[in-house]
Amino acid sequence: MHFPTLIYINTFTNPHWASMVDYGLITPDLGQALSPSVTYSELMMIKLFYPWRTKLMHCKEVSTPFQPTLSPLSKTKAMKEKKKKAEDTSGTVSELNPWPEFIQKRINLWDKYKTQYQEQLAAKPELSIVVTLPDGKTVEAKAWRTTPYDVAKGISQGLADSTIIARVNNELWDLDRPLEGDCKLELLRWDNTDAQAVFWHSSAHMLGEAMERVYGGCLCYGPPIEEGFYYDMYYPEKGISSTDFHVLEGLVKKIAKEKQPFERLELTKEQLLEMFDYNPFKVRILNEKVNTPTTTVYRCGPLIDLCRGPHVRHTGKVKALKVTKNSATYWEGKADAESLQRIYGVSFPEPKQLKEWEMIQEEAAKRDHRKIGRV
Repeated sequence: MHFPTLIYINTFTNPHWASMVDYGLITPDLGQALSPSVTYSELMMIKLFYPWRTKLMHCKEVSTPFQPTLSPLSKTKAMKEKKKKAEDTSGTVSELNPWPEFIQKRINLWDKYKTQYQEQLAAKPELSIVVTLPDGKTVEAKAWRTTPYDVAKGISQGLADSTIIARVNNELWDLDRPLEGDCKLELLRWDNTDAQAVFWHSSAHMLGEAMERVYGGCLCYGPPIEEGFYYDMYYPEKGISSTDFHVLEGLVKKIAKEKQPFERLELTKEQLLEMFDYNPFKVRILNEKVNTPTTTVYRCGPLIDLCRGPHVRHTGKVKALKVTKNSATYWEGKADAESLQRIYGVSFPEPKQLKEWEMIQEEAAKRDHRKIGRV
């Protein structure tokens, strides 16, 4: 099968395009043709992460056909990896039983403060508000009762299911967080970069939950990054190995099936210092970086973490996640600070998107090997 080489760029607003211009993949002028040397994997990377910005057009064909099925070499490699994974299973890590004591203490405090929050919410007056959608249409709602998800569901169940996060008056907003007054509402799906960042941030929390349940260490930072996320953990007892990855992935898959809701609370610094007194890194963050009377904390399942949010509605939104690599790092990048374990991952709303991503990585690896061979 031949693949076209022309791509039309609808917009040119994301900084990521600048790097692609530098590499000669895209010309700065909109609507220009890509170089015939652009590979299938490069085209698919654009289509996978920026589907709303691109329109593939059947034009001039490249001379080298692309076969989307696995090559014999790839099949052999996949079989070897599967065999290796099976061999490694016997000596690898497993979920802790029982969990660390701090997890239950954290949950007990959460339940206490959540009850107080629900009482405060119920006491707020149920005032009528107006929600304005991007097309100018308005929806009547109730302050402190109606959520962005309620509005989306009122339009269509399909829209509600495909929406990842809301934007309320230009502020990213949890879909299940009640609206507080008249507002402008946007419903963001996977084809939005902000929605992708939120999706990967939520995926990082799922990975963090798995890491706590397997290693029992102290979680540090877990942000989204370009095309994925990572979580750092203080775990001095033992190093983390790539042979652990399938255990973490299996636990994350279980977490996703449970559809654990992402819940938000706003607590005082004193309450949070009590909640995270077992973790010196969270205590440092609270004492050194939090300068407001209150800050937010999020929960999914047994994981409760300091976080500004927002997040997806529940863990079931993440239907495909892969742990990609691990490395050592230092607390806040300071060489004289504690050494941490960092685990990277990538995730998608649909399994087929992960398969496309894996294919892209394989193509890129082959290209790198060819370049090395020519040196």
